[in-house]
Amino acid sequence: MHSTLMSQILAHTRSRVVPMLTSSGLMQCVATVMMLAGVVFFGILIGSLGEIVQHASTRARQAQMFRRKFEDVETWMRMRRLPKFTQKKIR
Repeated sequence: MHSTLMSQILAHTRSRVVPMLTSSGLMQCVATVMMLAGVVFFGILIGSLGEIVQHASTRARQAQMFRRKFEDVETWMRMRRLPKFTQKKIR
């Protein structure tokens, strides 16, 4: 008997609350604004990650160019047969 009364109360409450939530224009506007905020946040996140990756690849290229130049200088010093003392100072 108690469960029947409870199920009747829930059915009555559900019939009044659910249509109000689904048909409310305000709720639809809030949901739309939240979705747009999510899209904007996601776009900002992806843009920031792209910038970080680009910055890292630029730094890696600069380091590679520096190493290449350093190797060229070392090769030049060896070919010119500079004394070890001078080579050490240049490094």
